[in-house]
Amino acid sequence: MANSEKVIGRRFGRLVAIEVLGQKNGKTMIKVQCDCGNSKEMVLGNFTSSGSKSCGCLNLENIKRRKQSWKF
Repeated sequence: MANSEKVIGRRFGRLVAIEVLGQKNGKTMIKVQCDCGNSKEMVLGNFTSSGSKSCGCLNLENIKRRKQSWKF
């Protein structure tokens, strides 16, 4: 748990770690805040390995951008 405390305040993509929540199924869980304002609980390893870049808002923005470029 001591090493997981070092991640507080660090930014990966649009996410910033704000709290360590503890262990769940043997994995360290953290609470992160996205730039869009949403907060999310996630596994620490997914946060530090850049597995997640946002709460899901980035994916929605990319979908909207692609749809706008479609020509019908």
